[in-house]
Amino acid sequence: MLKEFKRSDDGLSKEERKAAVKSLRKALAARQSKLRDAKIPVIVLVEGWDSAGKGGLINDLISELDPRFISVFSLDEALEGSEDYPFLYPYFNAIPENGKLLFMDSGYMEESVHGLMSGELDEDA
Repeated sequence: MLKEFKRSDDGLSKEERKAAVKSLRKALAARQSKLRDAKIPVIVLVEGWDSAGKGGLINDLISELDPRFISVFSLDEALEGSEDYPFLYPYFNAIPENGKLLFMDSGYMEESVHGLMSGELDEDA
């Protein structure tokens, strides 16, 4: 499978790519202001394998954003007392307020699979 993987070449040099990314970051920062003014909450979910660079990507994405209106959520371990609640409970508390952005390092899909496998999800519910 990995032998079949081909990296797409957009024809940009390293410097051109860095300039394009910087321009896109500034555009994202401008959009953040519009989202904040419109009071629209946004969740950006970054999924991928462990050690695939999700954290670095999130750091790159938020570098130009106003830190007062963003948060980053990563569920590395179960929260104390959360076993008394549905398995997605920690994600409920992470939902951003109006006008704020939440960047999630992996999401509920992995937890959903664990819930299905443990029998915690019930078809009758």
